[in-house]
Amino acid sequence: MAKKYKTKVQKAKALQWTGINPSEAQAFCPKLIVRPNKSGPRKVMWDAQLETPVGIIDVNQNDWIVEVSKGNFFALNPETFDNTYEVA
Repeated sequence: MAKKYKTKVQKAKALQWTGINPSEAQAFCPKLIVRPNKSGPRKVMWDAQLETPVGIIDVNQNDWIVEVSKGNFFALNPETFDNTYEVA
C-alpha cells in the first residue's frame, strides 16, 4: 500500500518496487512499464521502467517510486530515499 512520506520541505507519496507487486505499482504509477522477467529463476518476477520527462529509466528491485506532484514520478534507490524522506 502506498503511504505518504515527507522531506523537510515537501510531502510526497511513495511505493517500493519489489519486483513482485506489478498491479499495485501500476495502480499507483500509471507511467510504470512492467514486463515479465524471462531470464530464468530469479526472486524478481517482473522488470520495471518508468516514463519520465527526460526519458525512460530502469526501476530496480527495492527502488522507491515517488510522486512529488500530480503525475510527476521518479525513482530513488533505498538509501537515498531513506536519507531524504520520513513517514508523514
